[in-house]
Amino acid sequence: MQLLADRIAGVFVPAIVALAMLTFFVWYTCCELQLVPHEWMVHSSPGLFAFLFANAVLVVACPCALGLATPTAVMVGTGVGARLGVLIKSGAALEKMRGVTAVVFDKTGTVTEGKMQVADFRVAPAAGRSREQASGELWSVLLCCERGSGHPIAKALSTYASAVQHAKTLGPAERVKSEAGRGLRCVVQGREAVVGKRDYVLQALGPGGEAQLEAVAGLDGRGYTTVYVA
Repeated sequence: MQLLADRIAGVFVPAIVALAMLTFFVWYTCCELQLVPHEWMVHSSPGLFAFLFANAVLVVACPCALGLATPTAVMVGTGVGARLGVLIKSGAALEKMRGVTAVVFDKTGTVTEGKMQVADFRVAPAAGRSREQASGELWSVLLCCERGSGHPIAKALSTYASAVQHAKTLGPAERVKSEAGRGLRCVVQGREAVVGKRDYVLQALGPGGEAQLEAVAGLDGRGYTTVYVA
């Protein structure tokens, strides 16, 4: 709208000024040629009389609503956005936003705190154990595996395990083997634990692993960073 208003105002304003000047010269000429009744000019000169008509054209045809209202609305909108922490580059960018259906952010911290947190978790059914028991074992194992790691995901998992789930300490993890970008393996109380991406955990589970992971499916398509534990 601002671009349209600027284009129209760029033509409309000079045209109105030219029309006002034409009005002035026409009425001034009429006054000099005595084509205007004398009683109309009792208290004014021809120049002042013609100026009144020219001024009337400017006042009536002034494009204030078009030339001022739109930039003012854009200014108010960008000001409100700035107070809310949203920086808008220009009025044109604000105008294009009406057609935006998706937004892609290029770095952590743009709309996040830059600190990962556990949003949800699933526990596969285990024979002979309730969901609470299986959940407690899951977070206890995770706490042992991820404790001491500097990885952001590991920090989020260990913090959630200790602060929210009140996981029990099972002792230090042994034979820890980490693979960058995939996950880690370790031994907790004599049992091997695997933490990481889906394909990494599937490789460790072997045949039948796909069916086990299907029991906790449902988080991958929600935009989460999913971590599997076995």
